[in-house]
Amino acid sequence: MSVKKPAVLVVFIAALCVSCALDNWYYTIENNASMPITFTFNSEEITLPAGQSLSRAVSPGQGRQSPQNMTFEGHPRSVKVETRDGGLTFYFVDTVPLNLNIVNTLPITIVNFRADDYICDSGSDKLNLKPNSHVTTTIIFTETPNFTTDSNHPVVIDWKITEDTMYVIIR
Repeated sequence: MSVKKPAVLVVFIAALCVSCALDNWYYTIENNASMPITFTFNSEEITLPAGQSLSRAVSPGQGRQSPQNMTFEGHPRSVKVETRDGGLTFYFVDTVPLNLNIVNTLPITIVNFRADDYICDSGSDKLNLKPNSHVTTTIIFTETPNFTTDSNHPVVIDWKITEDTMYVIIR
């Protein structure tokens, strides 16, 4: 009799696991951004207007899904995707840009100054900074930049954020 109880328990747990594996995963995608977003989800192209949400069921055999190939008006980094609920809920949200204030203290031109593709200067993601110049007309879409340049001169780049502005000094 003691052998039957563990066997029944094992069969019950196995049946529970099989039934859970057969259930669909339910994804929620919310567009909290200020613009419509077009993306691919589970091989379906979807346009989700601002302020709207949708739910989709996906079988576990299709694997975990996430929105892919996002397109929208504006800078590529002006919208980001946040996940919650173990990756079953996706939120499109506007990225808050920072004003970018750059001072080049060097007597040389800094060529292709960038922070991956987070800088936005009239549609360009890089800047050429004149010698001993000060630039205040651009924005950046990250608070943790990885600044690089193609200049042949060694540079030191210091930066800090105060309120809504990132201050950068190149020396």
